[in-house]
Amino acid sequence: MRRASALTLVLLLLGVAGPGRAEVSGVAVHVDGLACPFCVFGIEKKLLEVPVVQSASTDLERGRVRLDLTDGSVPDVGAIEKAIEKAGFTPRDVTLTAVGTLAREDDRLVLAVRGTDVRYLLFESDGNGGDFSSETRADLEKKVEAGTVVAVTGRVHEHAGGTPGLSIDRIEDVHEVSLEIEGMSCARCAARLARLLGQAPGVSHAAVDFDTRRATISGTRLDSSRLISVVGDAGFSATQRGREPRSP
Repeated sequence: MRRASALTLVLLLLGVAGPGRAEVSGVAVHVDGLACPFCVFGIEKKLLEVPVVQSASTDLERGRVRLDLTDGSVPDVGAIEKAIEKAGFTPRDVTLTAVGTLAREDDRLVLAVRGTDVRYLLFESDGNGGDFSSETRADLEKKVEAGTVVAVTGRVHEHAGGTPGLSIDRIEDVHEVSLEIEGMSCARCAARLARLLGQAPGVSHAAVDFDTRRATISGTRLDSSRLISVVGDAGFSATQRGREPRSP
């Protein structure tokens, strides 16, 4: 089945990401056949039986299932496909957000996903393979020259040349915030704080080093004040480098 094979390709690509980094996130499977709450129960139950799936959330009206995977896990492609089929549904397409840098290949623009060998051939949002407008192309070329790290959100689709395509629904620059953390007493504190920071809006990756007492957060539209509040709510205090200390 053509659509099912497209899902296989996408999930294989997701599996090469480095452990602990959310370089590919926001994975959503659009599904045909969802019609009632029993459908939701059935598909989520089957997906949650897959070891790497931490949670599955279904939007019945839009026919979409969002998958959250355990940190640093590699998706079991066969198990995920089998779970969807056992539930009695068919995947239509997959959307995701991928973080990386832009590059030129044979006069086409690609996204090289950070920390992996994965490349997505970029298209306009309609996904029909048309070239970008001159204004959009000029903006993307500037990001190529600057080596800007970006987060591209879009729909994955097959391409005759063999490289998977990714239509650009949204593209945003990725920034980094570094915080000095006080009050942690063990490595488990650092792990818990990294998880909480990783759930903050706009965050694509959060790491907390217990030895250096430093948190490094990367993502789009980062709000350092909100990140400091997350640290405070977790029972610690944070200082952004170059700024005065701020406690909960």
